[in-house]
Amino acid sequence: LKGQKNVKVVGEETGGGWYGNSAMHIPEIKLPHSKLRVRLPMYRLVMDSTRTKGRGIMPDWEINPSSYAIKRGIDLKMALIQEEILRRKLH
Repeated sequence: LKGQKNVKVVGEETGGGWYGNSAMHIPEIKLPHSKLRVRLPMYRLVMDSTRTKGRGIMPDWEINPSSYAIKRGIDLKMALIQEEILRRKLH
């Protein structure tokens, strides 16, 4: 989809790529005192260590995670998209 003139990629750079990724076996861990649940990859898969690491797909509109938004249940990506749709309707 990236590169099509009627498509915008919103969010963060994708993980993975030809070099490798850490999207394998991601168990959920519950911390004993805070009861916070987190997911962390157990290992990284490297498909071809002779290749340069490179980058994932870069978004057209970069929106990084925010602890403020997460705590308040705000979806920053969706908010940006909704604002853009409204802006385009008004023009």
